[in-house]
Amino acid sequence: MKNRILLCTSISVLLLSSCLVGCGGNTSSSSEEIISSSEEIPSSITLESFNEPLDIHTDIQNTFLSISDPALQDKSIDGKSELSRPKGVTLSWEDSIECSSYSVMISENEDMSNSKRYFTSDKEIELYNLKIATTYYWKVIQSVKDGQVSKVGSFETIGEGPRNLYVDGVTNFRDMGGWMTSSGTRMNQGILYRGARLNNSYSTGFDKDSKIRDEYCVVEPEITEDGEKVFTDDLKIKTEIDLRDTNGNGYPGGGIPGSVDQAPTIGSVVDGVTYIAIPMDNSATIEDNKEEIKEFFEVLANKDNYPIYYHCNIGTNRTGMVSYLIGALCGMSQHDLELDYMFSNLGTIALPTPLSSNRKRTELIELTGEYEKNTYGASYVVNSFEGNNLIEKAENCLKDCGVSQETIDAVRKIMMD
Repeated sequence: MKNRILLCTSISVLLLSSCLVGCGGNTSSSSEEIISSSEEIPSSITLESFNEPLDIHTDIQNTFLSISDPALQDKSIDGKSELSRPKGVTLSWEDSIECSSYSVMISENEDMSNSKRYFTSDKEIELYNLKIATTYYWKVIQSVKDGQVSKVGSFETIGEGPRNLYVDGVTNFRDMGGWMTSSGTRMNQGILYRGARLNNSYSTGFDKDSKIRDEYCVVEPEITEDGEKVFTDDLKIKTEIDLRDTNGNGYPGGGIPGSVDQAPTIGSVVDGVTYIAIPMDNSATIEDNKEEIKEFFEVLANKDNYPIYYHCNIGTNRTGMVSYLIGALCGMSQHDLELDYMFSNLGTIALPTPLSSNRKRTELIELTGEYEKNTYGASYVVNSFEGNNLIEKAENCLKDCGVSQETIDAVRKIMMD
């Protein structure tokens, strides 16, 4: 089986360079020796060339994204299968000299500055979590002293959102950035992410009906060790915002100090990440969560908190509601906002648990209309406000929630500058 290298895996050069097997029995050198060698002579390594932008979406994702009405998606996309992860992008090369190990450099800069290094024993690698609408530069180096170095190649990625990501153990994970806006520019990528929970909301010892609220529950991370490396090392996420209600977030005492005797101060299940709980009502409506929306946007307005990951339980309703507000504020089209909302059905969002029997996928009416008596979706509410366009309507909706103009401007500046 070929050794696949994921872009989302962080590897220590110092640890690996000492154990690489070289060409012709040679031993490996330091990274500085490798990079500086053989740059001025013809290389034995020929990189694959690309004439078209490379797609990060799977076939089923592309089928969904191509429809004109997001409400009419294939009923087989039912939220019970993991279909939200991106497609890997494969780069390959040929080498006229037999070599058993290579390092591959990937950068967003033509001069290869700020590049990432990955290792493989094959003549190809598979990359995940690339940005969309981005030109990447790459070169391949034989991992031996005085090894051959290829010329710098390049490739582009597709421009269609969303930028969905592969973070092991977490479903429905994607970037709020990358979408085109009414101003003709894209929302910034790599700073604000949305998705599902990082830990089991209904962990061992959880008592949904207890007034004491799961005092003795055991916190059970669902994000894996590999997922944590992507979360912190590659995406460099600093802040986790948890929108789950306190009686369903998998933490002792609902994660609120003082809610039970000796309740601990709760932190993220990912080490080094700041945890902020903003418990929202399960209705996931704007009307029932005005104070929480105000608090949420005040966290987003502080650039020191970024990159940020926000989530509820499965990343559809509460997360979808605030995502609609962010996207509308920045100038996303109604169609793209609806696509982003419904894309969540590609994740494992409808799997039942002993304490939650929800088996349904999300429907567009939950965003755009009255889906229960006197219960209105975020799009319906925002579009009921005055304004010449969706941006102005979103602003007025946020102000009705108590969000200041200063906070609104700060969030939009962070997302659009």
